[in-house]
Amino acid sequence: MLCGGTKWYRVWGAAFLCLPLDIRLPDKNGLDILGEMLIIANPPKVIMMTAFQDMETTIEAMKSGAYEYLNKPLNTGEIERTVDRSFRYSGYCA
Repeated sequence: MLCGGTKWYRVWGAAFLCLPLDIRLPDKNGLDILGEMLIIANPPKVIMMTAFQDMETTIEAMKSGAYEYLNKPLNTGEIERTVDRSFRYSGYCA
């Protein structure tokens, strides 16, 4: 499991087209990572997710640049549609 403290996203973030990211991580807040991800060259579309449905956090994530915000438990079809939409939005799929 990769956590926020490893700073892996600073090196590898641009290698991803789409990146699911949890709000609550063991060592860092996902919103903080989102902010750091979006300053790298060619950042991925970040799909925030959480088991804690909080409208304030949802609004903050979207204002901070999240592509989408999903609530857990995650539905496989919903994830596939969201990732597909992010690829089409980025111009990677027809």
